[in-house]
Amino acid sequence: MAPDELKELKVQLQEQLDKGFIRPSSSPWGCPAHFVEKKDQGGKRLCVDYRPLNAVTVKNKYPLPHIDILFDQLAGAKVFSKIDLRSGYYQIKIRGEDIPKTAFSTRYGLYEYLVMSFGLTNAPAFFMYMMNSVFMNELDKFVVVFIDDILIYSKSEEEHKEHLRIVLNRLREHKLYAKFSKCAFWLKEVSFLGHILSKKGVAVDPSKVKDVLNWKQPETVTEIRSFLGLVGYYRRFIKDFSKTAKPMTSLTKKECETITSDRGSLFVSRFWEQLQTTLGTKLIRSSAYHPQTSGQVERVNQILEDMLRACALTYSTKWDECLPLAEFAYNNSYQKSLEMAPFEALYGRRCRTPLNWSELGERVTFGPELVTQAEEQVKFIHSDLKRAQSRQKSYSDKRRRPLAFEEGDHVYLRVSPMKGVHRFGVKGKLAPRYVGPFKITERCGTVAYRLELLPHLAAVHDVFHVSQLKKCLRVPKEAIDTSQIQIEPDLTYEEHPIKILDQKQRSTRRRTINFYKVQWNNHSEEEATWEQEEFLRTRYPDFLPSTSN
Repeated sequence: MAPDELKELKVQLQEQLDKGFIRPSSSPWGCPAHFVEKKDQGGKRLCVDYRPLNAVTVKNKYPLPHIDILFDQLAGAKVFSKIDLRSGYYQIKIRGEDIPKTAFSTRYGLYEYLVMSFGLTNAPAFFMYMMNSVFMNELDKFVVVFIDDILIYSKSEEEHKEHLRIVLNRLREHKLYAKFSKCAFWLKEVSFLGHILSKKGVAVDPSKVKDVLNWKQPETVTEIRSFLGLVGYYRRFIKDFSKTAKPMTSLTKKECETITSDRGSLFVSRFWEQLQTTLGTKLIRSSAYHPQTSGQVERVNQILEDMLRACALTYSTKWDECLPLAEFAYNNSYQKSLEMAPFEALYGRRCRTPLNWSELGERVTFGPELVTQAEEQVKFIHSDLKRAQSRQKSYSDKRRRPLAFEEGDHVYLRVSPMKGVHRFGVKGKLAPRYVGPFKITERCGTVAYRLELLPHLAAVHDVFHVSQLKKCLRVPKEAIDTSQIQIEPDLTYEEHPIKILDQKQRSTRRRTINFYKVQWNNHSEEEATWEQEEFLRTRYPDFLPSTSN
């Protein structure tokens, strides 16, 4: 022990000798003693390591109550009081022939306990048996007991007064003493066994889950199991806990039974499926708009798609000339979550453009200073991202409500391109997702609306579900032109080839593949794409001339 602990040991040994808890011993038994920190009001508690004694002790199987079962008895309770016994174990004497077995060695000699000590394997079971015997008539009526913690609960203050009187009389009869500083009476809300109890029900004590919230990210299987074991205690308070913890649980298994992947062409091919079947691996496909694989990347891709779609609709055939500007605009735009631009987050400094040269001045940053600034920037970004995620979730929960429109509102109508090769050779990703806006003329029920469509859309039914609509905040002077898009009654449209501009061949070891440069409807010759002959004959059998035998 350290010098300050030896000083404390001498003080506590003298106190326990004066109180009659211990006495000098000449027992052949002897276990080491050490200090542990007290949770309440600081200080140190003298504890004895009784593991050698516990190993040869016949175990008492008296059951300890399950905390969840104890809380089930509190239905309808509105008034609470709690009592904590002072040094509960020390209030029970040890049988004479067992006293030598409790001996412990210290720097100042060998001592043995005359009262029940902490650390004995049968101490909790015996103490629980004694407390249940004392309050047998009151248990599950208005008293809950867990070792040395007593909770009195009542449905009214009049009942509570009588219940308190009965409990205090029981303690007086059996000469059990409470620690007043840890007792509380006539409470509407009480902290008991790591939970908050009130008339509203049982909730988690925030002070008890602080360590869980600040838990560092697990990096090994052992750390994952430790974390899951800790949070598993609070699973009854976490909605869909098993679903949320499933990815971490799967990491604790010795073999990988499942693989979650997106729906890329490689992962949906028959070769890949057969390979995984042979290996005994189950494939799980990700679903649309759910961050199951690379959610952060997909979210960024949505923003980039919106930017490119705007360029395609505005500049038509010259959209590709805007790519460098679109890249620069995104990388140098302020991100609320990061509280800086992506360029600054990556390089640790702002992007030098002609617009901010005057702000930077003549200052030059050297290597070591740049590294230091980058490290500070990363720490700043991590903390900002945590705050932003929490803030965005609260905003989303607060503002989430069913989508509704009024007569006279203008809305955009969602359309879906049919599968095939569409503009720019990327299968329609840059094609417009919405057309309009259109005016709402009537509300049909609670989730459907009738729109005032243009004459060339007469074949389309004019009543649409609310999920197919997006509110137009202001009616623009120029709407998205739908006259050149042949929208089908099911709100889909298909782009088809209209002209062959060129032809070429590519030879492989086994065969020769023919390619055609095809112009699509609603697109210029500059937007033509190269397509395989096999695809065109399968998808558009009447487009290519028939081959001669």
